[in-house]
Amino acid sequence: MGRWTHRAGADLDWSVQANYDHFTRVEVGPRIKNDTFNLDFGARWRASPHHELNVGLTGRLSHDDVQGSSLLFFDKPVATDRWISGYVQDDISLIPNRLRLTLGSKFEYNNFTGFEAQPSAKLFYRISPALAVWGGASRAVLTPSRIERHGQGMLTLSNAGTAQASSGMDETTYVRLEGVRHLKSERLVALELGARAQFDRNWSLDLSVYANHYDRLLTMEPIGFEPIYVPFVPFPVGSIIIANVANNGELDSRGVEVLLTGRLTPFWKVDFNYSEIHFSNMLPVARPPIISNIGMTEIGAANVQPEAQNGGAKLWIFPDYSPKHQVGFRNMLDIGDKISIDTHVRYVASLVNGRVPDYVSLDARLSYRPTETIELSLVGTNLNTKKRQEYLHPLIPVPDSYTPRVVSMQARVRF
Repeated sequence: MGRWTHRAGADLDWSVQANYDHFTRVEVGPRIKNDTFNLDFGARWRASPHHELNVGLTGRLSHDDVQGSSLLFFDKPVATDRWISGYVQDDISLIPNRLRLTLGSKFEYNNFTGFEAQPSAKLFYRISPALAVWGGASRAVLTPSRIERHGQGMLTLSNAGTAQASSGMDETTYVRLEGVRHLKSERLVALELGARAQFDRNWSLDLSVYANHYDRLLTMEPIGFEPIYVPFVPFPVGSIIIANVANNGELDSRGVEVLLTGRLTPFWKVDFNYSEIHFSNMLPVARPPIISNIGMTEIGAANVQPEAQNGGAKLWIFPDYSPKHQVGFRNMLDIGDKISIDTHVRYVASLVNGRVPDYVSLDARLSYRPTETIELSLVGTNLNTKKRQEYLHPLIPVPDSYTPRVVSMQARVRF
């Protein structure tokens, strides 16, 4: 990665950054090779005492080659995706040091969903030197990934608790899941209200509440059913549910975030944060009951509304795969001008009724700056345990996600 920054004056500066990334990995059989190149330009211009403009333009190219397996493969094993995106933002001072309006939007064009716009607006009002409030609204999108557009996989489901198991028929149920090339982007409309209280020069408290509405969420849609027969056996020994990915889900969420920041001494800063999130109105669009819910309870039927279960449509990513509670505490200590010690302890609640357990993580960073342009760091993450589980995918047969203990050294040179 390389970055160049130029300051043309107090009111104008810009930067150019380029980076290239290559990786090769093997997961559940498939071998994936990927090359990604990014080129970014950004500029800030203070056009007048009341307007500050930020603009940017990004080009991205990603080429991958996937050698599939019988468990998971791609109908287009070699593909190149292209993105061109830009953003513009105007920070408008309506009343100097009291009332500020920020308007902007991000724009993107890619070769699989076309043009996307993501506008936003935020209003900030300082009631007094010790109290400020703000509110905002924004729209965001999430474009479908390669596996959602081109992946083809076979999943094995348990019949525990189904009609087949209770009747003594020990047959295996599979799901043949097929990606769809012409998926649309998932959409989000977000609303936020917040306040900041400044207790004195050293301590402040931020409180924000938000409400989000998601639509066109990805769902798994059963579209067919095939029994499995073998020679000389008069009844099916298994069954295959054929399903594809569609944009038929909706979801609402609401939450609260709290941040307390302060200085115990001029060289010792701490902060404490807490967040909580809840989901509601999970509405995969119902479809004709062309198949029963054989085995579907294993992959999330309990996570959707009863009226939607009858149609067989299931959310692709379930809400209970997001932690409802998170707590964090951070220390930032400077020892003179050359040495800094940062520590971060955080608690994350369990996921999916405990299938992914809750955990406490300890990260630390020791930095030494021999000169103004050189920084050497010793960084440790997840120091309190050898590894921890963070995620498992309810549908795609990929390994559960674990984060190991990592200790690394870093060097940064600024020109």
